[in-house]
Amino acid sequence: MAKRYIIGVDIGGTFTDLIVYDGETGNIKYLKTLTNPAKPEESFTKAIENIGVDFNDIALIIHGTTLGTNMLLGQEGLDIPNALLITNRGFTDVIEIGRQNRPELYNIFFTKPRPLIPRNMRVGIKGRIDSKGYILEDIDEGEVHETLYRYRYTVETIIISLLNSYVNPVHEEKVRDIASKTMDNEVYITISSEVDPRPGEYERTVSAVITGVLKPIISRYLESIARELEDNGYKRGFIVMASHGGVIGIEEAIRRPSQIIESGPAAGAIAASYLAKLLNEKSVIALDMGGTTSKASAILDGNPLITTEYEVGGKVHMGRIIKGSGYPLRIPHIDIAEIGVGGGSIIWIDKGGQLRVGPVSAGADPGPACYNRGGDKPTLTDAYLILGWLPEVLGGGEIRLSIDRAYKSFENLCSLKGLEPYEIAYRSIEIANEHLHRAISIVSIERGYDIKDFTIVLFGGAAPIHTTFLIELGFKNGLIPPYAGVYSAYGLIQTNYRYILQRGVNSHSSKEVEEKLSKIYNEVEKELYQILDREGIDSDNIIIRKYLEMRYWRQGRNLIIEYRDSISDAVRRFSEEYKERYGYTMDEPPYIEAAILEAEIESRLKMELKQEEYKPYTPKEVGWKTAFIDGKWMDTPVYNRENLMPGALIDGPALIYGDDSTALIRPGYRLSVNGYRAMEVEMI
Repeated sequence: MAKRYIIGVDIGGTFTDLIVYDGETGNIKYLKTLTNPAKPEESFTKAIENIGVDFNDIALIIHGTTLGTNMLLGQEGLDIPNALLITNRGFTDVIEIGRQNRPELYNIFFTKPRPLIPRNMRVGIKGRIDSKGYILEDIDEGEVHETLYRYRYTVETIIISLLNSYVNPVHEEKVRDIASKTMDNEVYITISSEVDPRPGEYERTVSAVITGVLKPIISRYLESIARELEDNGYKRGFIVMASHGGVIGIEEAIRRPSQIIESGPAAGAIAASYLAKLLNEKSVIALDMGGTTSKASAILDGNPLITTEYEVGGKVHMGRIIKGSGYPLRIPHIDIAEIGVGGGSIIWIDKGGQLRVGPVSAGADPGPACYNRGGDKPTLTDAYLILGWLPEVLGGGEIRLSIDRAYKSFENLCSLKGLEPYEIAYRSIEIANEHLHRAISIVSIERGYDIKDFTIVLFGGAAPIHTTFLIELGFKNGLIPPYAGVYSAYGLIQTNYRYILQRGVNSHSSKEVEEKLSKIYNEVEKELYQILDREGIDSDNIIIRKYLEMRYWRQGRNLIIEYRDSISDAVRRFSEEYKERYGYTMDEPPYIEAAILEAEIESRLKMELKQEEYKPYTPKEVGWKTAFIDGKWMDTPVYNRENLMPGALIDGPALIYGDDSTALIRPGYRLSVNGYRAMEVEMI
C-alpha cells in the first residue's frame, strides 16, 4: 500500500508547527504546540504523535529549524564544540580582529562577538600562496602532521582557512588530506575554499568556522531525530529546508550545515511565493510574525529575492542587523529582514520613561503571563487578550488563556504611566506596528521598490491581527493564507529540491572569461550530479540556472545576475539593475567574484492547493466579543475560520478565530475568501 502522508515540521523559538497532507484524500491536518527549547528534537516526534498519524503511513518528512542560529545566539544546552582552526602563520587572530569599522560608533560599552574558536585552539602553519594563486612557500607536511597529532584527542571539528585559497586551494586540500589520515574518523573537517570561494580572508574564515562548528551539532541533532523516527518504525525520506528556499538531503545538510541556518523563515517565504503564483500576484511582501520574531521578505514574479550577505547572531536595531556585531556568513539565502517583535515580545519601560516592545521574548517557557505557565511579564499576547481580540484558548486547546494573569502583568506599567491596561495595550500594538513597518521597509523601500505596487501576505500566529494596520502603509491589499499560523510548515511541503553550489571566478568581465566560466560550470555540474546520486534523487526533471555574483572593482555592492552564456548580456543587465538600485553606473567593466549554479528538481511528493468554486455569501457569526478597536470599545462579531467557504464576505469590525491564528478586521475594511481559501483584505 502506498504511503499516504507528507509532513512538514517547523520548530521555532516559541512554537513547533506541524502540517500533514493526506495524498489519498487531499485533506490537511495541522498542529501548533509549544517548543521544548532545551530539547527541540523531542518537540519534533511529540508533534507527530499528537496529531495522530501512523508512522508506517508517512511517505516523506520535511523539517525546518533555527538550531544553527540558536547556537550562535548562545542558547542554553547548545555549546560550541571543541574546534581547531588551522591558518597561515601570523593570521591566527583574523577571526578576532575582524574589520576596522566599529558597529556602534558612539557606544563605549560595545563588545565584539566572542570568537567562536579560542586563541589556544588557533594554529598558524608555514606556507603561502599569493593573490594570483602562485605558491610562494610550500607547506611543511611534517609540521602539519605534528600539529594535528597534538590535538587528535581534543577536537571534534577542524577548520582549515589559508590565505588566497579562493584562487588556489591546493594547500587547504593538502592539509585536509593529512588531517583525514591523522585524526580520528569522528572528526569533521572543513576547508574555506569549499564554503566561500571569494576574497576577504575574514569573511571567508568566519564562514568556514561557522560551517565547521555547526557540523557536530547539526549532525547529532538530525541523527537523533532520524533514530527516534526509526524507533517509531519510520525509515523513509527525511529532508531539510535550506536557507535558499529549497530542500536538501540530510547528508548534504550535515556536510554544509550553514545552508540550513535560516531554514524555518525561508519556508515561509516559499509558501508565500507559491500563493503569489497561484493568484498571479507579481509583487508581494511576506510577513511572518511568530512568538519571538517577525521576518519580512520580498517576492518578485513569484520568486523570493536572494542575497549572499548575512550576519548571523548579530544585534538588530530597528530591523537592521548592525554590521560587525555578528558573524558574517556568505552563502546564498533568501533576503530576509528580521526584527525582535512577536506575540511573546515583552512590553517594558526604558530609563527615559518610554514604552518599548521587545526584542526580549517570553518564549515558550514560561511564555506570556496569560498562558498561566509561570510567566509574569506583560507581552503582546497579553495586550491582544486585554483588548478583547483573542479567544479563550490557543493552539487547538493546548493553551487556556487567563485574562486575570494578563491584567496582573500590566499593573506595574499602568502604575508607572498612569494609564488604564487597555490604553497601554493599544499603545503597545502601535509600537509593534512601527517595528513591523521598519522590517517591511528594509526589503522594499530600501531595495528601491514602492510598496503601493505590493500585496502583503501575513502569516505566523500573530501577523493576521496586524493586517489592517499594515495595509494602511500603502499596500494594494492584504492576504491571509489558509493555515496562516503554521504557514512556514506549509511551505515545507510545497517546495522542491534545490541545491546551490558556487565557485570563485575573481576576474574582470570580458569575452575571454567565458571559456573560464564554461570550465567552472562543467566542474560544478559534475559535483552536483555526484550529490544527487549520493542522496538518491532522480534528476530526470532537473532545471539548472547559472548566476554570476558581480560588483564594480574595489566596491562592496554585489549583485547576483543570471548568466545566459553571454558575458555581454550579463554586463548589460548588471548595469541596468545597478543603476535602478543605486542611481548610477561606472564606466568600467564589472568584476565577477563568483559563479553560482542553482539546480531545482521538482518533488513528486508535494501538495498543491486546488481552486474551489467561488459563491459570494454573508457568513453567520459564531459569537460576539467586546473589543477595543480604533479608540473605542465595540461589540464585534466573531467568525470561525474553518467555516468560511470561498465567497464569504465580511465587513469590519470582525474577529476571525482559527486553531492556529486570529485575524482582526477593523471598521472600513472588507474581508473576502477566494477560491484557494485565502482571506483577501482591502479598504472599502
